[in-house]
Amino acid sequence: MARRIVTEYTDTFRQSYRQLPESIQKKIQKQLRFLSTDPSHRSLHIHKLNAEGDFYVDVHYRCFFHQKGNVYTLLTWAPTDLLTPIENAEEVGRLETDALA
Repeated sequence: MARRIVTEYTDTFRQSYRQLPESIQKKIQKQLRFLSTDPSHRSLHIHKLNAEGDFYVDVHYRCFFHQKGNVYTLLTWAPTDLLTPIENAEEVGRLETDALA
């Protein structure tokens, strides 16, 4: 039996999500459906570094999360061209610290 995936949202994610264009919000919702049913779905392109990670919303946006067991806490989103892999790790670490404090 597949384990149930739980998705939680930080205040930062909720606030920034509301500012996105509706077309991007719909893409995030589609990717969250994949995440909730199959985190290994090829459309997500998940990149993980320890408990933190990100998945592709589309070629222009990524969504960052913290994972503990079957719980995925969505931290924020970012345009893919603004963050390098090192900046991603630093940003996700900062957001995780803020969200879990």
